[in-house]
Amino acid sequence: MRRNLITYFLAATFLFVLPMWSGCQKKFDSGKKTKLVVVSFGGDWQTAQRKAIFEPFERKYNVDIVEVEYNGDYSLIKEKARKGEWDVVDVEPAELLMGSRDGIYEPIDYTKINRDELVPEAIHEYGLGVITYAIVMGYSSELFKPGKPHPSTWTDFWNTKEYPGKRGLHNSPQWMFEIALLSQGTPKNQLYPIDIGKALAQLDRIKSQTIFFETWAQPAQLIQRGEVSMTAGTNGRLLAAKQEGLPIEISWEQGIITVEYYVVPKGLKNKDLAMKFIAFAASAEGQKDIPKYIAYGPTNRKAMVQVDPSLAKNLPTAKENYSKLVAFNPEWWLKNKSEAIRRYNEWALK
Repeated sequence: MRRNLITYFLAATFLFVLPMWSGCQKKFDSGKKTKLVVVSFGGDWQTAQRKAIFEPFERKYNVDIVEVEYNGDYSLIKEKARKGEWDVVDVEPAELLMGSRDGIYEPIDYTKINRDELVPEAIHEYGLGVITYAIVMGYSSELFKPGKPHPSTWTDFWNTKEYPGKRGLHNSPQWMFEIALLSQGTPKNQLYPIDIGKALAQLDRIKSQTIFFETWAQPAQLIQRGEVSMTAGTNGRLLAAKQEGLPIEISWEQGIITVEYYVVPKGLKNKDLAMKFIAFAASAEGQKDIPKYIAYGPTNRKAMVQVDPSLAKNLPTAKENYSKLVAFNPEWWLKNKSEAIRRYNEWALK
């Protein structure tokens, strides 16, 4: 009887204490993780970042990454930096240089990064280059079937008689001016300084037959829906769409290769965590899986040697592809982007 009472007492005590302990445990476990706001360009590239960089970083450091998409607008970067709302921002080279000039980015903490592992183009005082990519031509493999004549150069892109159908171009001057000049035979080594008047005159030739898209996620969709027969686009997104079964082929000829960077706006409360994220993104651990999800080249050499050869052949840095590409000149755009946008907008409204 006494043993039964003791057993009952212990059981009742345990049942009473258990909810209290569970509540404390739940309260402890549900403590809010530190949030890090990372801003990028959406689409397949953002998906690739999520799988290859964001999620491994979250697991390793017990952090929640809040993803934001934007269109690369520099004025928006400045506004959000002033308000302290964005922790890490994915930017193109011209925006890296603009922000460096305007003093809105924190210097990258390279004490946490092995610079020797990185290609030189990835290293900048105010930004860390995480991938290489190229603006290339994508075309419909339904309209231009394998084994039949198909477009391969920007000159072909302008040849609407031999290669009929609507064209797709980004609704901005950057890269489109280069494409226009290459289409009329400007040699690679004479592309810069850009002749804005000549580029606009060339764009004018196909303006009525062009669909101007706003984001780099759209080119593959335009081909899928049959709205264009060919389009400018990023190599990674176009190849990802092809691998998903869409009727798309790409040409590397006269593609424009560049580097994309992570920057950290000034004045953040999360500066240390943002720098930890940058260091992770610079590492082989952070970059080695990017080509599994999108055909962009790692800037970390140790990551590059870990890429499966079947994937490496689709990267801009593959020898066969690289030899066909043109180097983007961000310095020219730093000095001339405002004027280029003004004249492009005036032309677009005509």
